Amino acid sequence: MRFRLHLLVLSLFAGGLLTALADDPRPRFGPYEAIRIDPEIVQGVRVDEERRIFLLLAPHTAGDELRLKISSAQGAGYRQWFTGEYEFVAPPNPDRAEGKWTDWIRTESPYIEYWHRGKLFLHLRRME
Repeated sequence: MRFRLHLLVLSLFAGGLLTALADDPRPRFGPYEAIRIDPEIVQGVRVDEERRIFLLLAPHTAGDELRLKISSAQGAGYRQWFTGEYEFVAPPNPDRAEGKWTDWIRTESPYIEYWHRGKLFLHLRRME
């Protein structure tokens, strides 16, 4: 009897785990998956055929700079950009108006972090 109870609990746990894995809630944008996305800042992400990543950001970010960091693996140290710096700084952009795709970037790095005012608001992982 005790063995059957353990088997039942184990099968319920495994079934629930498989269902959770099948229903992955992470949004996909072309070859990228969002590990983290803050809907108060990001209104949309689009990737074109040249793998340029465009953002549709909340208008309140227009007067702020964004900082981007790249890495080879999740939790790994940051890589240098073509500038030699570990952070790529996107200056304030007055074109960040509602409904406007702006602030595009293209990189071969598999992980990209977007920061606004010291807060990580978008973290993408390349799946392909």
